[in-house]
Amino acid sequence: MNVAIQIQDLTKDFGTLKAVDGLTVDIQQGGIVGLLGPNGAGKSTTIRMLLGLIRPTSGTATVLGESIEHPGKYMEHVGALIETPAFYPKLSGETNLRTLAALDGQSNARIDEVLEIVKLGSRRGDRVSEYSLGMKQRLGIAASLLRDPDILILDEPMNGLDPAGIVEIRTLLRDLAQQGKTILVSSHLLSEVQAVADQVVIIDKGRLIFEGDLASLLEEAAHEVVIAPEDLDDIATLAGALEQAGYSATIDGGELHVAGAVDAPAKLNRLAFDNNIVLAELRVRDEDLEAVFLRLTNREMGL
Repeated sequence: MNVAIQIQDLTKDFGTLKAVDGLTVDIQQGGIVGLLGPNGAGKSTTIRMLLGLIRPTSGTATVLGESIEHPGKYMEHVGALIETPAFYPKLSGETNLRTLAALDGQSNARIDEVLEIVKLGSRRGDRVSEYSLGMKQRLGIAASLLRDPDILILDEPMNGLDPAGIVEIRTLLRDLAQQGKTILVSSHLLSEVQAVADQVVIIDKGRLIFEGDLASLLEEAAHEVVIAPEDLDDIATLAGALEQAGYSATIDGGELHVAGAVDAPAKLNRLAFDNNIVLAELRVRDEDLEAVFLRLTNREMGL
């Protein structure tokens, strides 16, 4: 598979702040790649370097085989949406796209097509001031598609959207990926990227934490069974019985977390019964992408 974006030891300093710190990663052509990390991780700075908006302090990167030192050689094949798109609110969606095409020296040939791609064809004549936030985001993606790019780079495209808007963007990204485009999506909304990405690149404090396919990352997730006895006085007895049966159990308040027992809930239920313990709860818990990320970066929820 060909490499769409290749980053080697990329670093960007802002005074004493090292926003990107020796980042090295290859992004393959085709599919959706999630560039993940908390706010301040260096995602937006990395994207701005790839688009030629700021220069790196050191290191190199190529986009479609061309150095980021010469963005003019590849930008005609790249579409981008950085932050919330700005449009003329009193003009229609179609007129806004015509204006952007003219400013970029493009014809109007793809306007009808991109409006249909983002499912705004029926609202093309409405003023942008009448659009929802999700519709404005889709119009921004339509603008980034005017060049029919090979690579689409989207910085926080789901930020601020309600659940319906998030689903709209998620569906749109899947449709674009099926057309063979490489889509790099930067986001701190890990659960949303989990629902759409094929590959993930996780960075924190400007450094690479993980690079690979989503399935491989989720294989590192913790899998456990959570058990809670009806009578809290039984928790120590239940913990002892589990340990004696060869299970690794950790007490957490009124619950027991049993690692690596996701295929044995029936056995655990029988073990509790044999010890005259009635269970109030027995469930399998798998970590999601957010939980894996927090563990990998030694972060706590909310940080």
